[in-house]
Amino acid sequence: MYQQILNWASEIIQVNSEIIGLASLRRSKFEGWLKFELARKLYQNKATEIHIEELLENGSKCDLSFLFNDKKWFIELKTPNTSWRIDGIANLTRPVTLNRASIINDVYKFRDNNIANGIICFVLFPIPQNDNRWQDDIKIISQGIQQPINLENSCRLLPVNPHPFNVVICCFRVNNADVR
Repeated sequence: MYQQILNWASEIIQVNSEIIGLASLRRSKFEGWLKFELARKLYQNKATEIHIEELLENGSKCDLSFLFNDKKWFIELKTPNTSWRIDGIANLTRPVTLNRASIINDVYKFRDNNIANGIICFVLFPIPQNDNRWQDDIKIISQGIQQPINLENSCRLLPVNPHPFNVVICCFRVNNADVR
């Protein structure tokens, strides 16, 4: 399912490249917008019981939950921005360590709630063209959650036309074993 979410999120980003470009110019987060676009994509693809901000057992919330092929799924979304210098992009950033930590915390939120079908989906932006430093961020997140993230199966580098930068979409299923 995480690869289907990756496909749908990629479609959303590609179709809305102008919006992503505008957000990227000031490194503005777009998680709320993406949440509703993904909910619409789930609905269009016959998911049912789609809930936004579902309350979990411990009182925390999950960005999206839905039923697909008789299985309940949960998604946490993030839109972490990078701090890399790119011509034309404002140098307004949140420390990248906080962005990574928020993704890692979402993984442990699923584990703490014994969520068997949890998916993390994040859009890392902006990424300079011809620059693979984003792969280091994925490795750091992977180490932080003590779970491998396969770059080939879980991540997509997408252009943000007509801008001279990219975004990376990464989706993976959370290994439910609490490895702390």
